[in-house]
Amino acid sequence: MSNIIFSSSNERDTRFDSIIGYIEDIIMDGTFSTMIDEFMDKYCNEFDDDEENRLVYTQIHNEYIDIIEKYIERMLRSRIENFEIKDFFEELSQRSESLEGEIFEILSTFSDFMAFKDMILDYKASQKGDAIDLSIGIQINHLQDNI
Repeated sequence: MSNIIFSSSNERDTRFDSIIGYIEDIIMDGTFSTMIDEFMDKYCNEFDDDEENRLVYTQIHNEYIDIIEKYIERMLRSRIENFEIKDFFEELSQRSESLEGEIFEILSTFSDFMAFKDMILDYKASQKGDAIDLSIGIQINHLQDNI
């Protein structure tokens, strides 16, 4: 277990960056991927791309938060002394304008229901083969060394 304790502004940035690094490690772990896939498999067919959101969506989102956010929190607490998820999410919201990337998209699904709904609808589309294939039009050429 790493003991990370910070106090100044620069140390606060370092702590935030360290936490993001740990979250990257957690997300890349097979256990996390399996948890997400199992959750999405279980609930993706409950969701439709309608503007109206059914009450069950909120219940599913709350279960997602309970399972996935709590898992991340537990893993971070095992790695960072005095880690508090509330403090981290507060820091995250203060920096939200400057953050981008898959990790921040995943983290936004805890507090932003529409981000969660979009994620689960994207998963549903990919399972049905309806996802946009970005590889269309990509051509791979083998380059040879003519020396």
